[in-house]
Amino acid sequence: MTAFEKTLPILLIFFVGLALKRMKILKREHAPLLSQIILKVALPATIVNSLAGMDLSPHLFLLPVSGLMIVTILLGIAYFVLAPALGLQGRTRGAFLMAFPSLELGSIGYAYMLAFYGGSDGVGQIALLDVGNSFFFFTVVASLARYFGHSTEQFRLHDGFLNFLKNPVSWAYALGLGLNLLHIHNEMFSTLFAALAQALLLLIMLLIAVEFELRLSSFTLPLLAMYFKAALGVIVGLLVSLLFGFTGMTRVAVVLGASLPSSLMTVAFARENELDTPFLASQLSLALPTAIGFSSVLMALMR
Repeated sequence: MTAFEKTLPILLIFFVGLALKRMKILKREHAPLLSQIILKVALPATIVNSLAGMDLSPHLFLLPVSGLMIVTILLGIAYFVLAPALGLQGRTRGAFLMAFPSLELGSIGYAYMLAFYGGSDGVGQIALLDVGNSFFFFTVVASLARYFGHSTEQFRLHDGFLNFLKNPVSWAYALGLGLNLLHIHNEMFSTLFAALAQALLLLIMLLIAVEFELRLSSFTLPLLAMYFKAALGVIVGLLVSLLFGFTGMTRVAVVLGASLPSSLMTVAFARENELDTPFLASQLSLALPTAIGFSSVLMALMR
């Protein structure tokens, strides 16, 4: 089966989601519910199922470090190069700096590794990469949102770390790794987690379809941000892979993850801290569907 045949179902599910949205079966107000089901049920089950069953060679534990390194480099590029070059100021600058380094691994990344490789290894590798990204998101990104939004509530690193630990996905990492390292296997729970994981791809693509809203006005800056995010992400991902000597599936996971759009959660952070939410919404409206096609081509080239 070719790379196109493996990834075509992802595009088809996305278009099915758009059709359901057009028929008003799916609505924008369904997005929070879909997000909660993904975050608290399907995604944790997928992570546990993947990590518990994969072969954890020592070099894979460099993936969380790689994830943290990628988002830190992207933040540095955004702060020192792109924001000044694009002339971003005020709330738009804050929204851009908060969102640019974050990675939407929880949707497109998991979906593509699941569709392309199947089994537990592909999803397990993107899950390990997401550990670094998630830690960065709930600490540094949250801090940036508060700082640029001039929130009256002072952000504390301790609070960000607690939010990271309370996230169901964090517990899924711990449980999956613990089951793997202790060689614990229960057929009933394995079947349950595997069944719940089957829903992840469908739920993720429906969420992206629900969130998609093409805005033709004032899209120049969001379009540039989307382009720079994808192009620079590929370069940073390749450099990190070269640094750690990643090859094969691991290199694919790192490069794919680094090139993904900003996290959907950044819109919620921007809204909460009165940053430029329309700018982020426009960027994601363009980036999410574009990333589906871009990721298909990227994974086909890297095989």
